[in-house]
Amino acid sequence: EQGSEGVPTLRWYHRQFLEAALDRFCSDADTVEQMNQLMADQTEALRGPQRQRLRPGGLGPALRPDQPTRFEGGEFNRRRKLVELPHHLLLAGDIDSLKSHCLANFEFLHSLAKAKGVDACIEAFRAAL
Repeated sequence: EQGSEGVPTLRWYHRQFLEAALDRFCSDADTVEQMNQLMADQTEALRGPQRQRLRPGGLGPALRPDQPTRFEGGEFNRRRKLVELPHHLLLAGDIDSLKSHCLANFEFLHSLAKAKGVDACIEAFRAAL
């Protein structure tokens, strides 16, 4: 078990298990792109129900409530979203969403800077280059 943004997460203990899982489930670029799009969709929930999302078994509407990133009352209720959303959108190849929801979105950048510091904003731009 290991922490990620203050949340306990499980991690493979033996490197061989991790490598075997990566070889089996993440061996081709299309699968990795689809998996990252699923993760971005799960993390984001900003696109609204109009967007058809890739789901296991095909495309379908995803009706999720808005999950804001803004700083409210001194707390960030979605710290992981601030860190993971740009990463998953980039790896999914969804550059338009990366720009509109993260890199060119003042509310997102302001929240990221408040929660993680300006260096996190710089790193998000650097990763996208």
